[in-house]
Amino acid sequence: MTKIAFLGDSLVDTIFFSGKFWELELLLKKEFPDQEFELLNYGVGSTNAELGLFRLTNSYEYKERGRSLPALSGQKPDIIIIGDFAYNHWTDSLEDLERYRKTINEIIIKAKKITNKVWLYISMSPNKELYVTGIPWLGWDENKRIKEYETTKLYQSEFLKIATKIKLPLIDCLQPSTSGEDGDPRYISNVDFIHPSAAMRQLVAKITIAQLKSENKAL
Repeated sequence: MTKIAFLGDSLVDTIFFSGKFWELELLLKKEFPDQEFELLNYGVGSTNAELGLFRLTNSYEYKERGRSLPALSGQKPDIIIIGDFAYNHWTDSLEDLERYRKTINEIIIKAKKITNKVWLYISMSPNKELYVTGIPWLGWDENKRIKEYETTKLYQSEFLKIATKIKLPLIDCLQPSTSGEDGDPRYISNVDFIHPSAAMRQLVAKITIAQLKSENKAL
């Protein structure tokens, strides 16, 4: 049994549509018919990178979903895939960007103590015109909405720099989900315009499978 854990915010949680990452499960059965896999959803909505770090070694009550998550370290995953947490960012100040870089690096260090297979996952690019327009109860005016969109992109850029520097395997959905300089709407939910669409879930599954096949060839 190979356990693959996805750690992140709601951009990870929602690829487990209706509780299952169906697209990846189907591809795993097709590409690795003689292997068994268990997918662990450690994505929690509205949580930043510091709470992601916390969940590696501490239990967490995801009250909004009615889920109790034991410390990820105790699950003994074979692979940990760390999401970018960019959609649940802090401000664009130099202090907060350094706080983000420091936290992501701490997650990586702790994850490596749990398993020697640590990958990174960067989610889809947001779309400037559509960003969070399906969530009117946020109460953001247009200036606030655009500012949050730009800050999300800034944090994704920082995550990509970290991934490039440390050279861990990367599930890169940012590049293929970008059209011109903006997010391709095909990969964004047409309900809330922030979370992944079915096409995005298929993209994550496809790139994850490609990385698994690459690792198998290297063995």
